[in-house]
Amino acid sequence: KMADLCMFTFEKNIAFKKAHKIEVAAELIKLNSEIKDLKKKASLEQATILEALKEEKLKTRKPISTKTLVLISVISLPLLIIGTLLINYLLYFPKTRNESFDLTKKEYLIAFIIVLITLIVIIGYFILMLKVVKKTYMDREKNIFKITAIGFVGSFLDTIGVGSFAVATAGLKATKIVKNDALLPGTINIGLGIPNLIAGTIFVAAINVEVLTLVLLVVGAILGSFVGAKLTKRISAKHISLTMAIVLAIVAILMILTQLNVLPSGNKTGLEGWQLGLAFILFMVYGGLQAFGIGLYAPALATIALLGMDIKVAFPIMTLASGSAFPVAAYSYYKNNKYQPKTGFGLMLGGALGVVLAFLTVFVGIEVGLDVKPDVFTNYLKWLAVIVVFYVAIMLLLSYLKIRKKPNANNLTTRKIIFSPESYDQWNEKLVNQLDDYLLAYYDKRQFYNDLLNKSLGKETKTWK
Repeated sequence: KMADLCMFTFEKNIAFKKAHKIEVAAELIKLNSEIKDLKKKASLEQATILEALKEEKLKTRKPISTKTLVLISVISLPLLIIGTLLINYLLYFPKTRNESFDLTKKEYLIAFIIVLITLIVIIGYFILMLKVVKKTYMDREKNIFKITAIGFVGSFLDTIGVGSFAVATAGLKATKIVKNDALLPGTINIGLGIPNLIAGTIFVAAINVEVLTLVLLVVGAILGSFVGAKLTKRISAKHISLTMAIVLAIVAILMILTQLNVLPSGNKTGLEGWQLGLAFILFMVYGGLQAFGIGLYAPALATIALLGMDIKVAFPIMTLASGSAFPVAAYSYYKNNKYQPKTGFGLMLGGALGVVLAFLTVFVGIEVGLDVKPDVFTNYLKWLAVIVVFYVAIMLLLSYLKIRKKPNANNLTTRKIIFSPESYDQWNEKLVNQLDDYLLAYYDKRQFYNDLLNKSLGKETKTWK
């Protein structure tokens, strides 16, 4: 009996220990889970605090003054343009063409006149940029060095035929310099206009394309740019994101076809009849797309090739059409205040430097100095650009989906909000947050109209004085 009792007690003790172990293990798992949750919460709070501190630091940091930016641009731009044109006409052109620049020849004379007109446009554009720089307080906390670097890389790649719009958009989105997609087209058009015009003056040394074709396609791009800039004023941020995403994906496909030499190439230097009319309409569309922040080069190149023109004449057409369309769109965005001033000015400074350095290193240094064709390595950069374009398209599509989920402030008046002592329980956190979004949207819109009113009053005051 004693042995049985001892055995029973022993077994009971073992069972109790097992149960206790299971209970302790469950408690430890629970505690471990709680510790992980607390750590995650603490890290999120810490990240939020650090982000807030960084933003506060950026706001308190003294930015480069407007006078300094103006001084840098006034000194650097003329030096860059004059120096590059001298190198182009005295060194690059004679080496690559095996003849000197002769103004008695028709193609050279037309090109020189176009260059002079472009230089006048650059001066007018720069006067506009001096007005833009006065508004840099609107995005004063943005890092000018990051912006300049994005402009430099974009325009450097653009000069060697890769394209700048997708690269600049990717850079501005990745660094969160431009958070509102509605401001992207205006910022890019204002910022990259002068760099594109400088590239036009460099590469339009001789015109081998028929003048009527060139003029009509350039005019088409200008008209399209004007209409496109007007349309962006009436389209919401989410629809701009969606439009840019879809068209960029199409542009990427056209770039792939160009790289694979799928597009045919003829030997015509001009168009006539229905082909000229079709090209004019298409270039209007491309000018409008450029106003939306989508590069003109890829679709323009595809059109020129498909219509049987020589690919060699595509570059002056694309350069002039793109450069001429910029000022029209830029002025429209400037009037509507749909851009970030400091960001646009920084893109201009970096872009101008990028164009000049690309020309000096790739075309003068490598092509002339080392006698190596740039196509050897630019081909790889163009494939990289295709990846960047797809990446930007995906980013903008995700941005559209994100904006789409937000409550629409325009529907505020159509919703019935019941607030009474009997319905306190219905006011949960989600509803309060939704109401906050509505009110913020309302105040943003009210501020926008206040700014317009103050601007109008300012004009009236100046007129009266």
